[in-house]
Amino acid sequence: MARLALAYSALALPALYLSYYLRAQTPGWVFVLYASAPLVVLLAELPIIRSAQRSTLYSGDSAWTASRQYRERTHSTASAAGTPASRAM
Repeated sequence: MARLALAYSALALPALYLSYYLRAQTPGWVFVLYASAPLVVLLAELPIIRSAQRSTLYSGDSAWTASRQYRERTHSTASAAGTPASRAM
């Protein structure tokens, strides 16, 4: 959820800048991009979240365990990519 909020925040500045300076001449694709691009962040993580949910269903673990497994997977992915774990979040 935090990544989604950061993505919307990062795209808000250019969209608002163009809207302010171009006024009525702002192209419609600017607003479509602002509305849809951050959802790509959410869609990219959806398979990981679903696999964590499936493992919870089959193993009988709690939702807390599934969220912990999800964090461990994303943490290990970030560290495998060469990013320090403290900067991955």
